[in-house]
Amino acid sequence: MVLIGSIAFAALGWLAAITNPLHGAFLTPVLGGRNIHHGLWYLTTGGTYAVIFAASAICVAVALDRHESRRIRQQALTLGLGMLVPFVANVLYNSPFWTSSFDPTIPALAVTAVSVSLGIYGAGLFGLSPVSIRAALASDPSGVLIVGRGGQSIFVNEAARRFLAASPVPVGRAPLERLAARLASADADAGERVPAIELANLARGSAKERAGTLYRLAPLDPDDGPEWVWISALPIRSRWRRQAADCFRIQDVTRLWQSEIERSRLETQMLRRRAAAREIDEPTVEPVATAPRPRRSSTTDWRAGILERLARYEVFSERTHPKPREIETVLTHIESDPNLCRDLELMPPERAWHEFERRLRRLRDAR
Repeated sequence: MVLIGSIAFAALGWLAAITNPLHGAFLTPVLGGRNIHHGLWYLTTGGTYAVIFAASAICVAVALDRHESRRIRQQALTLGLGMLVPFVANVLYNSPFWTSSFDPTIPALAVTAVSVSLGIYGAGLFGLSPVSIRAALASDPSGVLIVGRGGQSIFVNEAARRFLAASPVPVGRAPLERLAARLASADADAGERVPAIELANLARGSAKERAGTLYRLAPLDPDDGPEWVWISALPIRSRWRRQAADCFRIQDVTRLWQSEIERSRLETQMLRRRAAAREIDEPTVEPVATAPRPRRSSTTDWRAGILERLARYEVFSERTHPKPREIETVLTHIESDPNLCRDLELMPPERAWHEFERRLRRLRDAR
């Protein structure tokens, strides 16, 4: 409150000093010599000196505080010395000990300007962040594409530029059209491309849709295998909470997806071999019968048949292939029904496969 009062008092004093009726009570100008100061000048200048001295003292106290971070202490020291240097020079000039007509306040202000400029542009002391947001996005290993409301490109980092460079669409077209020309849905055929409007709607969809979607990326070389990218979107709003642009993040997940497919395949093979080993360990007793009976297969027969089809990826695509936990859950549900197991032992293997598909769909729909 004392500091605010001093600032207000100094402002009122200087406002009164520049008005013609009170100018004579402020100072008397002397041509070729030092001006003659009057009472109003001392009153106003004293308030200004108090404000500068208090602010400088606060900055110096912060700079000497060991509990503050090194960056805060450097900022406080730069500001404190920047105010103290011209303050001391001006006090010295207005003191009775200074007899020269040279005013040291001017070079002192120049020294302050140089020191503060070095702190701003050299050390980056007064920036909101030591690294600009644009530089951080440019060095992001994932592709970052910012598109305006009109579809124009606002920002494209180097990673996103690599995805757009190989697009068959000309350079002058909208960036989303160029990106969509290389994409296909994960479940669609390789030649079926994604419309650009689907990418634009990612940023306007629900939170789940904005989290990302898996797409197949058309390879540059036809001999190369499929590549996969994960594209997520987020709307960028202005200070008035209006949507100003859309930010798209493009991540290459080819290796991650290939490792996930391989892991699922190996775990499926492990379940199939475990079922085959269980069948070998269980002794089979051939019934004695005088009349021919329908061929019976043990539970592990139809179970092994299902696992064998899963291991060959006959029905499911790579994206929709069931996880090992889903496979084990469905098979456990089937085996928990003794009547169904007896029916499956007498029916063809295709019947067991249809039952597995039906229960898998029911399991996924319940999520």
